[in-house]
Amino acid sequence: MYKITVFLLISVAVCHGQTAGKPVYCGETPNNMLACLQSPHVLSTDVTSKCKGQTSECARVTCAFNENKWLNAGKVDRAKVTAHLNQLAKDHPEWKPVIDVAVPTCLAQDLPAQGVILNCPAYDVMHCILISFVQNTPASQWSTSPDCVYTRQFAGACAVCPSDCYAPAIPYGSCNACYRVPRPAAPAA
Repeated sequence: MYKITVFLLISVAVCHGQTAGKPVYCGETPNNMLACLQSPHVLSTDVTSKCKGQTSECARVTCAFNENKWLNAGKVDRAKVTAHLNQLAKDHPEWKPVIDVAVPTCLAQDLPAQGVILNCPAYDVMHCILISFVQNTPASQWSTSPDCVYTRQFAGACAVCPSDCYAPAIPYGSCNACYRVPRPAAPAA
């Protein structure tokens, strides 16, 4: 009887110790990712509000790029987007190292489709910038709010995929942007 009691106590202690932290489930990006990231807005709220009525994510981002005059004959004007990001880095110097990674990563060449949206270069650039910000923001710049604990863990463990990748019609594992790529150390939880 003593052995059974000791075994049960040890089992309970081990099981309790393993569930102390909430497990991270990779899937749709948490809705509060941008708020927890505390990054400066790449697109102004004036521009995004003008484009809110668009029917798709591609149309909304393309509208925003048109409003900012960042598209030329359907192609992203990399020089203008780079100039905007460099100005953002001047206005928010704490974000300069993050922006310095995003610019060559997202604007040096044409990007492959980010997710399931094809032929939408504005969307590809914006999603790439988001991923670059998530992957390269130091832990000290993330919000320490209790609401952001899981989001920081998600950012450190999971790929940031467009929400369209989780539509029922999309086969699991077929979304371009969802492949996990090597990156610097994850932000601390």
